[in-house]
Amino acid sequence: MQLTGRGLVFADLKSSAGKRTMVVPELIIEDLRAHMRDFTQDGDKGLVFAGPDDGALRNTNFNRRVWVSYFG
Repeated sequence: MQLTGRGLVFADLKSSAGKRTMVVPELIIEDLRAHMRDFTQDGDKGLVFAGPDDGALRNTNFNRRVWVSYFG
């Protein structure tokens, strides 16, 4: 993601270091499957986690809207 004059846009990774494999704990596998079934967007470019406007989440907005309201 890159912030431009048009807002957030998808951009190519700067290097292979930006591509990560993540390990998902067994404890949350079923919850993640349910989320992906019920909330992810369709298609190859669909988002797994989207904002209220169905756009990409920015970490600052996510922290303010989700983490602080949930844990604050």
